[in-house]
Amino acid sequence: MDFVIITVLLISVMAAYGYREKSKEKDGMIDNLISQNDNLYTQWEESKKDYKRLLQEKNDIINNHNKEKDSLSEREKEISKRENLFNLKIKDIPVLAQYISDLEFQRDELREAYLLHKKIPAVKAAELLSEIRYEKKFLNRDLKKAEYLIQYYEQAAPWLAEADDDYIDPELNKPGIEYFDENKDAASFWLSKDEFTQLTSQEKYQLALERYKKRVKTNAEIGRDYERYVGYQYETQGYAVEYRGIVDGFEDRGRDLLCHRNGKTLVVQCKYWSKKKTIHENHINQLFGTTLKYFLEQHPRATFYDFFTALEKRTIAPVFVTSTTLSETAAEFASSLNINVAENKILGDYPIIKCNINRSTGEKIYHLPFDQQYDKVKISGKGECYAMTVAEAEEKGFRRAKRWLGE
Repeated sequence: MDFVIITVLLISVMAAYGYREKSKEKDGMIDNLISQNDNLYTQWEESKKDYKRLLQEKNDIINNHNKEKDSLSEREKEISKRENLFNLKIKDIPVLAQYISDLEFQRDELREAYLLHKKIPAVKAAELLSEIRYEKKFLNRDLKKAEYLIQYYEQAAPWLAEADDDYIDPELNKPGIEYFDENKDAASFWLSKDEFTQLTSQEKYQLALERYKKRVKTNAEIGRDYERYVGYQYETQGYAVEYRGIVDGFEDRGRDLLCHRNGKTLVVQCKYWSKKKTIHENHINQLFGTTLKYFLEQHPRATFYDFFTALEKRTIAPVFVTSTTLSETAAEFASSLNINVAENKILGDYPIIKCNINRSTGEKIYHLPFDQQYDKVKISGKGECYAMTVAEAEEKGFRRAKRWLGE
């Protein structure tokens, strides 16, 4: 009996011990789970913080990209505005070019960061940009160096800007002009043989005129057309115009037009240049000098004092007409020397047929712009005029000039 009781007690004790151990094990598991849960919660909170930090960094990168892009553009614009590079020495130009190159490199770096951190990252585009921005950096540096050196030299010697052939509007300046045979009517060079022989005079001359106006022009032709256009503007104001630049060529001494009216003479120089070019003071000085020489030629006994008196009274006046603008220094010279300046005056369309009346015979003759005597013909306004078409000239009683060679 006692043995049974003892056995039962032992079993109960062992069961109780086993339960307690299992309970401890369960408690340990629960504690472990709680600890793991706490760790996961802590990690989640850290992840939230990391996400917020990354999101903020992304927004900062985008904002900085936009701000830096604007800032870099402003800095580059500020540098580009410095037209006078005389403040630099030649050895400083590569440094400035490197600085501009670094600005562009920094801009590309921001673009790359933006591509990587935008809402839908453009990884391949960013990688491609990364590959080319280093090569681009050195190309930009060399380009800016060359650009600033050219500007420096042109400011040191303004006449260098005239050494190239691209000083006239490139849209008008194209190769391929035909050359006239001076032994034939110039109209024949704008017509086929059948057109020249089968069309009526009015039809063929009008067709030749239209083709002439649409022709491909050389620099010299564009300059000549510009002088004709400016001269026409003065003729409509009642001036008698001498086209010295066209008639005299390189011997015009800078006097493209001489315009006379009521005892007053304008000495006009015309420059039809591309908008990217600037008129420098050497042209202004040349005009003033040639105006002085013209005055002394017309008045052999005159003195410098007489010239300045005439200049003040505007009985003689130098005028500079250009399709572009004057440099700041050139404008100051023009103001000091009492030179009238017309800037940004473009070449326009106008009636180019000259209708002239022969002073001896009273015969009414019209001249087309490719006729040799065209630029020597003066339109006085006394029954003389310009016409837009051949039909208009003929309706007013004018016939085509017969002496195309101008004997």
